Amino acid sequence: MPMLMIFLLLRIHTALYFTALALVSLESAERPNYFLYVHDNDTLSLELWEANSAFHRRATFFHHQGLWIPGYSAFELYSKKGFFIIFTDSSVKASKYDDSEEFKHSSSFSIEGMFPEISKKRTNR
Repeated sequence: MPMLMIFLLLRIHTALYFTALALVSLESAERPNYFLYVHDNDTLSLELWEANSAFHRRATFFHHQGLWIPGYSAFELYSKKGFFIIFTDSSVKASKYDDSEEFKHSSSFSIEGMFPEISKKRTNR
């Protein structure tokens, strides 16, 4: 299955929601303080950062490196275990894991030009 290339300008931060696990939040590089956020209906959008734990949970993801495809990353929702960010022909959304090759490809992303950025004002440590 050919890989679809989509360029999203997102900055990867250490998680907004503090835990001992390695988690990330994805901030828009073009719209500072707007983070990728999962809604109740499993859609994703950029939302302005809020200083509350509900927002932090929905804007935090497990970053799985090389989970299904070497050199690619998958992002599992912190707020809904077993659901991953996937890219379809028409949208980006969260979807429950299934063991199909199609799912593994649609939930695998190449990260290029990654520069770690940590925003201390947004973390409660």
